This record gives sequence, C-alpha cells and structure tokens, in this order.
Amino acid sequence: MKPTLKKLVALFTVLALLGGMGVAPRPAFAMTKNKEEELSREFMKLVGKHFEEIRDPMVTVYIEELGRRILATIPDPQFDYRFHIVRESSYNAFAGPAGHIFVHSGLFDAMEREDELVGILAHEIAHVECRHISQKVERSTKIGLATLAGVAAGLLLGVGGAAAAASALTMGSVAAAQAVSLAYSREDEMQADQIGLGMIEKSGYSAAGLVTLLNRFRDRQWVGSTEVPTYLKTHPASEERIGNISTWLEARGGGPAPRASTAKRFGYVAARLAAVHGDPDLALRRYATRLRVAPQDPVALYGYGLALAESGNRAAAIEHLTAALKQRAFDPVLLGDLGRIFYLDGQFDKARNVLEGASSAAPEHAEGQLFLARTLREQGAGQEAREILERIVATLPEYPPARYQLGEIYGMQGRLPEAHLNLGIYFKSRGDLKNSLFHLKKANALATDGETRRAAEVLLREVDKDKREEDKEKARQEG
Repeated sequence: MKPTLKKLVALFTVLALLGGMGVAPRPAFAMTKNKEEELSREFMKLVGKHFEEIRDPMVTVYIEELGRRILATIPDPQFDYRFHIVRESSYNAFAGPAGHIFVHSGLFDAMEREDELVGILAHEIAHVECRHISQKVERSTKIGLATLAGVAAGLLLGVGGAAAAASALTMGSVAAAQAVSLAYSREDEMQADQIGLGMIEKSGYSAAGLVTLLNRFRDRQWVGSTEVPTYLKTHPASEERIGNISTWLEARGGGPAPRASTAKRFGYVAARLAAVHGDPDLALRRYATRLRVAPQDPVALYGYGLALAESGNRAAAIEHLTAALKQRAFDPVLLGDLGRIFYLDGQFDKARNVLEGASSAAPEHAEGQLFLARTLREQGAGQEAREILERIVATLPEYPPARYQLGEIYGMQGRLPEAHLNLGIYFKSRGDLKNSLFHLKKANALATDGETRRAAEVLLREVDKDKREEDKEKARQEG
C-alpha cells in the first residue's frame, strides 16, 4: 500500500527535524569525562545526604534491566550508567552527572504502562550522551565543583528552583544565581527527544508512551501553578515538543506494542512503590478503587494486599494475596510477599512452605530469599540461613537487609571479623558513618585472613574520609 500524502509530509518533516538521529554528537566544549566523574562523586554525596534511595531488589533489578535494554541500543555509551529510584512523591526524573539516572518513586503514580517509563529513561540517557549537564557546568566557572554539584542536585531533584536549592543544600547566593544557567534549554530538550526516540524504537517499544505521559503532565497544569508536576519545571512539555514526537510516531505507524514479558513486572513494581515505599493509606484508596472496577485484577489485589500489610491488617493482606495467586498460580512475586507477611505475622511454618515454593520458582527473587533465611533462622536452621544470605550478597552486595542479617548470623556463629565487616557495610549503606567506622575497625583488628582485612581496610579509608567531611560540614554549619 502506498503511503498517503499526509504520511509523506509527516515523514519528511521528521527527517528534517531528526536527521542523523540515533547516535548523540560528541560536543567539543563539554568538560572532560574525568572531571564529570569527579562532579558525579560530589553530586552523589549530596543526593545521599538529602534524599533516600530505595534499595528494594524487586524495584532496583527491574529499573536496571530496563535501563540496560535501552543502553544496548547505543554503540559506545560514554559512561557506566547507574539507575536509581528516589523516595519522593513528586513527579520527576532526571539525569545526574556521569550517567546516574534518577526516577522519583512518585512518578510511577502518574504512569500506567511500561513504555511510558521507557520513554522517560531514554530521554534522560540522551541528556547524558549529549553531555548537556557537563556543557553547562563547564561554562560555569564562578563557583567550585562541590557547590556546582549542589546546585545541580537541588535543581534536578526538584526541590523548588534555584533559591530553594540553595537553601535546602546550604549554598550561597552566588550558587543560587548560577543555578539558572543549569536548567535545560528548549534546544536541549529537542535534542534529547531526538536521540531518545531512536533508543525507544531500537529497544522494541513505542514512543506513544512518552507522548501519553507528557500529555498527562501538560493537562495537570490546568489544576494550578502549584500543582504543575516537578518534571515539567526542568523538562518543559511544550506543544511543539509533543507535536514533534507525535509526528515522528505517526511517520512510523505507531511503533511496536509494549513488551508483555516485563509489562507485568511494571505493575508489580508500581504497586510495591505505592504500598510499601509510599503512603499505604493512599495506596489502599487507590487499589480499592481499582478493585471495585476489576475485582479479580491480580495487580490490584497485590497492591491492596501490600497496603493492608503495611497498615497492620495482615490477615486481610494474606486473604488478598491468596486471591491474587488464584489468578496467577505459582507467581514468585506473589508467593514471596505472601511468605514475608506470614513471617511477620509469626506463622513460620506457613512462611517456610510458601517461601520455599517462591525460591524454587525464582531463586533470584532476593526478598523472598531473605525472608526464607530469616524463617530458617527462627526455626534453628542457622547454617542454611547463612548459605542463603551469602548467595544474596554475592549477587546484590548493596542490599542492606541481607548484610545486616548475615552479620547477625556470623556473630551468633562466632565469626566475628565477618560479622563486623557485614555490619560495617550495612551501616555505611544507611549513612550511619559512626557505627560503620566502629564495626569496620573491629573487623580490621580481628581479621585473621587477608581477604577480610583488605576489604575492611578499603572501606575504612572510604568511611573515615566521609566521616571527616561530615564532621567538617557540621562544624561549619554550627560555627
């Protein structure tokens, strides 16, 4: 079938607009990669101090896998990317220096499909590949690197513009004024869209999700200026921008359908963020509404069950997760959370039975494994519990609850160097540098094998440096 005149016009418009799309240009005037990595380290320190990162494996593994799928479309990514979920209720996502991509947990409340999330991630990756942050920072020579990192953190994390960023992140008036120059320009957004659309398509998704989400954000502006999603403050969704993406999409016939393989996981992750890491009362209302429309919807049953558990009604939570399992028998996510709730309710025999089933179906499900280990420990099977926890930390070394549980079991078994090492890592991940130093010093002093001592020494240097900087900053604020 021959293309219509309308489609031909659309196609030529897009080709003119997005010529050469797919590989980001390498700007000559951006800062060096080494300098951007240095900026990134300062940036991440500020993020860690002022915002809580969610380290739930179900969430982190999902966002990492989705991000890696998009990155696979880039022949030579400029950085080693990391993907983070920040516990914030606002609708926002942003790219930090050197490939750190952040999504606010609240953004999932505004999304309905996985292709919407893919569109956001691809756009943020494009900002990094185009070196938009580094270009602006390189032009900003009036303030130091640490202060610039603070300005970028305040602005990109959406704490309310330049003045609020300066206040929230304890910076001066020069930094506040400089923040204005770090906002994304219309040209930056256009270029990020151009590159991001190519990534979306090559990843096997449709850009329709991005258009849908941007339209949803834009429509919220009618509520009032205070209700404008934070994302729009740093990523303006102008009619021109939405129109260009829509034209590009039309020229390609709409693009492929969402991937069914991970679409189910998106629903689970969104429900978990809302119920476990958000406001459980709000989640109860949201999923109760969904259940009135679709009483057998397994994701709605799952979200409602999690919210019930967080609210303390474990009996009703078990009832709803069991109902969800009738729709999706042997689902490891449902089994894992059902077993977790049995454990928290003190029903250890039922917890073990369900969690062993989850473990057989999906041994990679970290939280299910964690609660299986905790159940085994309660039942006196400490050796089995330790082996499970060792496997978890080998795969997910930054999963704090597993480090804590493993430290406890090592201590019970008299393996004190390993106990202190794992507890030191746990407290470091929680930002408790004082307790981390205590345990790492103990691990270093008690270690009899070289591997444990070397690990403790490396971490000791890192934590000691961070603690001295923390004390210096505290003294500066008090003085």
